[in-house]
Amino acid sequence: MISLAGLYRYPVKSMGGETLTRSEVGAAGLPGDRGWALSDGDRGAGQGAKRYPALMGYGARYLEPPGAAAPWPTLELASPTGETRRSDDPAVDFWLSDELGSPVRLEPQAGPTPFFDDAPLLLMSEAALAAAAALSPGAGELRRFRPNLLLTGTEAGFPEDEWVGRCFRLGSATFEVRKRCPRCVMTTLGFRDVPEDRSVLAVLRAQRQSCLGVYLAVKQPGVLALDDSLHWL
Repeated sequence: MISLAGLYRYPVKSMGGETLTRSEVGAAGLPGDRGWALSDGDRGAGQGAKRYPALMGYGARYLEPPGAAAPWPTLELASPTGETRRSDDPAVDFWLSDELGSPVRLEPQAGPTPFFDDAPLLLMSEAALAAAAALSPGAGELRRFRPNLLLTGTEAGFPEDEWVGRCFRLGSATFEVRKRCPRCVMTTLGFRDVPEDRSVLAVLRAQRQSCLGVYLAVKQPGVLALDDSLHWL
């Protein structure tokens, strides 16, 4: 039986996220997911670890559960050394700028679309993570790949590759598997207790067309909880 083994939300683009046991899910994904990002004078809003790799070492969590739409609740940010700041601290931008060595601002999404690169939800299986680790040990670290949904109980290998175009129900929500997820240099970055490992992306490029996991579209909003069973439609 395929079921939900992990549920993750990332309040700030490219920062570490929150482990959830239950969440609503809508057309824009999990409420508050990638609801915030950095902005700088050169490239504007939506900047992440491709521009500021050190962001991967930071953590972010909501101090209250976010609702289905912005504005989002206050955040608590944690630096790699454990120092914390709140998003409503007037000095938070100065703190981040000093930490990252560049003038930046922490901003919530201004419109209806969160700071996603492609799609609102990313799904991976435990089987695919294990198969990736067999290709490169560093690829066995889930935090490199930042999924929202982690499934257990699938067949071995990379089962989600065969799911593109299929629909399923999980909890009270339904989803369509849109496409495989192409990976980038973010998967190689070091952060906190995870070392830099360039072999991760090199192996994915050579053997997986750089892909790991799949993007989802929400067909019917609903509620997800750990251990929910997946049912194909």
